[in-house]
Amino acid sequence: MLKIFQTANLVNAEYQKNLNQNGFLEKILTFEDFKKRAVLLKNRIEIDNDTRILLLREAADFKDFKKLHLSLDFISFLQNSSLIFSFFEEIANELVNFNSLKTADAYAEYSERIEVLEKLKERYEKILDKKGYVDSILIPKIYTLNYSFLKTFKKILFYQIDYINAFEMKLLEEISKIVPLYIKFKIDSNNKAIVKHYKLKEELEDNFYYTIDLTNKKIIEKEPLKNENFFKQN
Repeated sequence: MLKIFQTANLVNAEYQKNLNQNGFLEKILTFEDFKKRAVLLKNRIEIDNDTRILLLREAADFKDFKKLHLSLDFISFLQNSSLIFSFFEEIANELVNFNSLKTADAYAEYSERIEVLEKLKERYEKILDKKGYVDSILIPKIYTLNYSFLKTFKKILFYQIDYINAFEMKLLEEISKIVPLYIKFKIDSNNKAIVKHYKLKEELEDNFYYTIDLTNKKIIEKEPLKNENFFKQN
């Protein structure tokens, strides 16, 4: 069985627990490491941050970019590029398209800027494609599953303590069709958003730990929150 945790600290704690109990090391990964191994990005080179900024600046060299009121001066662009990338990453990871943004009432006054950002993203992606680079904003569009890696596990158990985005949920859903996948989390008044994407027939109650079978879309375990042993062996 593979166990997945969302932080390196939790991975280390689980390793230490196994050593203290029986000296047997299970297969354990952080969620970030798991995602990297679970997908394939064929014939693509992962872009480094400096090249990323330079290519975005190259993509921004078009007439309408001035509507964003951002300078192409290198120092100014360097400072503002993080805001542009953050926006691109958010819409990519939440699987949001520009058309839905342009038609949303909340973004009506920004429709012109959204159109410019859409063109910038398209130009940037074309440059990446031409040069054989992959950026994190492209992964939700171009990935394929790494079947040989995933099929080495008979079962996957993911301990969720924080929100996962729409792309991560889609990835887990697809993986759950290849190998049985279970997710364990707790529900209280402060973290209801973490189960935003789960479509279960049963209603989830506050102050409980749940283990769900994502493959079959059902709850398989429910424990009172007073039991703090979140990482008990399943």
